[in-house]
Amino acid sequence: MICPTSAQSDKPSVRNKEIELPFGTVLQQLAPGGWTTGVIPVPIDAPEPFLALGVKWLSESAAMISFRSSTDGLNWTVWAKLNLDNHAEDSPGEFTGSLVFLDRESRYVQFKIDSETGQPGLKKMKLNFISPGATTRQMQDQLQNKMFEELAADQMQSNKYPKPNVVTRTEWGCPDGQVTTHGTLGYTTVTHLIVHHTADVNTHKDWAAVVRSIWNFHIFSNGWSDVGYNYLIDPNGVIYEGRSGGDNVTGAHFSGVNSGTMGVSMLGTFTDVKPTPKALSSLRKLLAWKADQRNIDPTIRTLHSASNTVINTVSGHRDGPAPTECPGNMLYTLLPSLRTEVKNLITSISPVVGVSAASYKADQLAPGSIVAAYGTEMASSAEPAPGLPLPKSLGDTSVIIRDSAGKEITAPLFLFRRDRSTF
Repeated sequence: MICPTSAQSDKPSVRNKEIELPFGTVLQQLAPGGWTTGVIPVPIDAPEPFLALGVKWLSESAAMISFRSSTDGLNWTVWAKLNLDNHAEDSPGEFTGSLVFLDRESRYVQFKIDSETGQPGLKKMKLNFISPGATTRQMQDQLQNKMFEELAADQMQSNKYPKPNVVTRTEWGCPDGQVTTHGTLGYTTVTHLIVHHTADVNTHKDWAAVVRSIWNFHIFSNGWSDVGYNYLIDPNGVIYEGRSGGDNVTGAHFSGVNSGTMGVSMLGTFTDVKPTPKALSSLRKLLAWKADQRNIDPTIRTLHSASNTVINTVSGHRDGPAPTECPGNMLYTLLPSLRTEVKNLITSISPVVGVSAASYKADQLAPGSIVAAYGTEMASSAEPAPGLPLPKSLGDTSVIIRDSAGKEITAPLFLFRRDRSTF
């Protein structure tokens, strides 16, 4: 199966290939209770920038499955346990493994099945090999710059915490673009914010490619209409738009009771390590925006109607109705302090004052120019500068201007009053 790609030359080419292994004669017994598949050639040529692998199987009983890979069929990596995907909504007897990331040079894979019954019990295994395509340097630079851009003016609402910059689906190279082609959208009134981890790699040079792999995995392995999470955050603090449809779209991330939730997943595994400071900072800002928008107190517990349980308004996936370790022990232990930090962000914001643009000629202002900006309720009372040097703040208010190079500068102030500031 080849996923659709854009005609744009710089858009990564996402490829995937599914194969099914019917069991019966394909397993080789290693020892009592231990079985292996044959050597399975990777069906994708030259995967970029790595090879991702989704695994789904039908089994009569629980079994532990391990995997290994090889570049030549002779030298193999050590066996690694295939963990179950905490987000999959499997039917009885159906199991989905976590997304596996392999070296791009991997040409063969093999699986080992350990069963307490002495019989493998597997009926079928489906493998989804994914090449997410390498993200161009230009795209990667754009993703990083996104986090440093000034917030759009239409996001700045008086007394509301602003939405942080988010990399759109188009910008991270989603084959579907902004709108999914694999199902319909649903919307919900968000009352609870759910924190996840993706339980995969913690270090990578191409996080957009990891996001594309998750998109492919959720659609073609899990059988969903789109990415399950509303947002994803990488270790650099870059926030990615997940499920298409915009604000308040219903995701697929909370054990089948997704109504009333917004799901945010941290890219990586946080069982034994904490997310990076940059990732946690972006998580706090994203949760503060949504909590403020929906008037959610992030420090209390309320009824989540879809699951009929009382949980924290900022909860981990494991607080839902199905057993799971998500979002990992280390991240989960941070949630109490995270809730307080999110509330502090909301309560610490100052009103944003709208002012008219200063009127001047088309050419740039000369150094030393005096500018007056007009608005309403810009200060509670008139306050002039007490003298030289001019202060950068009057009445706890500052003016930020941008020079010709795009650098932001705090302007020296002459006067602040209710209807005008002079700087």
